[in-house]
Amino acid sequence: MAALDSGSTGPAMVRDYRRRIEESFVLADHKRLRRVPEMLLSDDVQFRYPRVICDLVESVYRGTLRAPRVG
Repeated sequence: MAALDSGSTGPAMVRDYRRRIEESFVLADHKRLRRVPEMLLSDDVQFRYPRVICDLVESVYRGTLRAPRVG
């Protein structure tokens, strides 16, 4: 915003912007989370994990997780 407000978008402003981004949490978060989209779109997350969770919940409600009690 400072560059647009001052009307200057030259190299000095770009360097200042880069420095402020590097000093803040923004760039660190982007680097740390850069693989999240790939993980969220993986077959495991999209298909396998939901199936496992559905099967688990279904077996809980149907009572198929353990043998029935005798007596």
